[in-house]
Amino acid sequence: MPDPIITRDPMRMEEVFRQGKVVGITITLTHRHDDNTLTVTDTWDVPEADQMYAEDWQASKQTLGPGLVGQALEALNIEYQMFTQMRDYIAALPSE
Repeated sequence: MPDPIITRDPMRMEEVFRQGKVVGITITLTHRHDDNTLTVTDTWDVPEADQMYAEDWQASKQTLGPGLVGQALEALNIEYQMFTQMRDYIAALPSE
């Protein structure tokens, strides 16, 4: 069997709001192979000291957002979650 061609969608990040404050970041990572989709979605809770109201978040999103997303990626280890899902998927493919 030829090597599978797997593509990756752009990573999606969405804020989680509760009572007007940003309290989390949801990250979704998607890979595709033929008609199959592999998706990992996980949510990181923003530390209470870093939570802010939506108005403040919108004003500082450009400067604070990348740092929070970096913390979320590290804490969730989402790339590794996808790697293990991908490894299992590839191992289950027929070998001709």
